[in-house]
Amino acid sequence: ISAAIINEHLEVYPLIINDQSQYINHLEAEVKFCKEELSEMKDQVRVVILENEDLHQKLKFLTAEYALGEQALLDTSVSFYFSCCFNQEQTKRHNYVLFFLLPSFLKEKLKLLYQDKVSILDAQVQSLRKHLSESQKTCEDLEARLKHQKSLVSATNSSRVGGLCLKCAQQEAILAQTHSNVHMQAIERVTKERDDLMDALVSVRQNVKEMQQRESNAYEQVKQAVQMTEEANLEKTKALVQCEQLKSEMERQKNRLEKELAVQLNKRTEEKEALREEMKKERENLAAMVHI
Repeated sequence: ISAAIINEHLEVYPLIINDQSQYINHLEAEVKFCKEELSEMKDQVRVVILENEDLHQKLKFLTAEYALGEQALLDTSVSFYFSCCFNQEQTKRHNYVLFFLLPSFLKEKLKLLYQDKVSILDAQVQSLRKHLSESQKTCEDLEARLKHQKSLVSATNSSRVGGLCLKCAQQEAILAQTHSNVHMQAIERVTKERDDLMDALVSVRQNVKEMQQRESNAYEQVKQAVQMTEEANLEKTKALVQCEQLKSEMERQKNRLEKELAVQLNKRTEEKEALREEMKKERENLAAMVHI
């Protein structure tokens, strides 16, 4: 019995091993297929990433171009609008019509535009102030070092006057003069940088004042435009109210005349009926007299 069982197992083992080998081969084929699919997907993702980067660069370029074009269009629109609206030779009624054309987004964009410019100039002023402060500090440090070097040189010369030979004294003087010249050149360079920064700061401040003045002028112009628009709207409202009043008055007069006409028609109808009755009675009386 044991030999028969062993023989059966020995016959089954090759089948099991064969099945396992086929299963392993199938799994290896699936793994290979998955690797190929993954590689293709990676390539596709890489292509999509490159396309996205390209599109992102194009979008940035188009956004910058659109912003510049929109800013130029805004400046042109504002200049054209105010050149039209604030022409003293135009009539008041024409100005009212032009002020109705003022869009709200134009005022908002104008305000944001000047705020951005003022913010940029303020940032430039702060940066220049920082550089100026650093340059002044560097200049003060160099001046302090120069004073310290001069004091050391004077102290050294005073202490070595009797102990130095002529050649050593000349070399010492040349070295001291060289160090002094180097420090003087550094001080001159820093002073020049400070002067340049001061000039740039003055220029930026002037630009800030000009921008603030332009912003104030634009604000006043927009304020006047809004005021005139409100006045025009008020006049328009008054005109509409008057039209409604006239319309109501005409409707009332029409109703009154229709009522009077109806009364007159009824009155005439009644008079006709009374006259007809009277004539009928007279005829009857005449007929009675004829028969008598």
